[in-house]
Amino acid sequence: MNWGKLKSFLIILFLLINIFLIVSMIVTEKVKTTIPNETIQDTVNILKRNGILIEPSIIDNTVKNVHDITLKPITKSDNFTGKLIAGDLNTFEMNFSKKVSNTEEMKNILSDASIKDYNVEKEFSDGFGTVLQKTGGYTIFDTLIEVESNGAGSRIMGEWYEVITKPKKDKNYDNIVILPSILINYISNKERPVGEQKITDIEYGYYVTNKNSDSVIYTAIPCWRIEVDNAMNFYYNARNGEYMDMLSFQ
Repeated sequence: MNWGKLKSFLIILFLLINIFLIVSMIVTEKVKTTIPNETIQDTVNILKRNGILIEPSIIDNTVKNVHDITLKPITKSDNFTGKLIAGDLNTFEMNFSKKVSNTEEMKNILSDASIKDYNVEKEFSDGFGTVLQKTGGYTIFDTLIEVESNGAGSRIMGEWYEVITKPKKDKNYDNIVILPSILINYISNKERPVGEQKITDIEYGYYVTNKNSDSVIYTAIPCWRIEVDNAMNFYYNARNGEYMDMLSFQ
């Protein structure tokens, strides 16, 4: 028996088996974290029968799961230079002599205030603009900075946080409620508009859960924001699918 050839054959065989196992694991993981197109289309059809229009393309077909993050309000930082709004734990204002007339100048003012990492929610126009904080590519939905132009210059007002622990993916998807299930739950939401409506945007991000407490460190949990065409926003816990709150941004 030629042991050299047998040894080479066994090595190649083991390599092929390992490659097969790796490919199988990748395919299994992809199936586990990917929502079938049939499920998405079924969801679109059910929503339509209940007077809710939605384009299939805005329904994310990936199952997402990230860890909670912790935050510290900048109003509780030692180097905070703004002014707290009376009667509020976290809302502050800062005034500047510079005037703002467009979005680029708004960004410059925010930079002067050390406000970074955000999404422009409303482009600056008619003396007003807003931004939402983001971290690790995810929006923190219940943070909002308003920038307005006034006779003395400009003012920024709102809530902002120092991110203590950043988003980190969790590969355990066993108990995650998928987005189509959340959309079906939206049908029975008593706070949604009456009559025909259209879901115009869906985004995965974070929501601060205990920001009205006296705690120095807050927790933000992953959630889905469902935006309806009349600018109403509905927030659902991205893990258990429960409805959290509703905010309206005009």
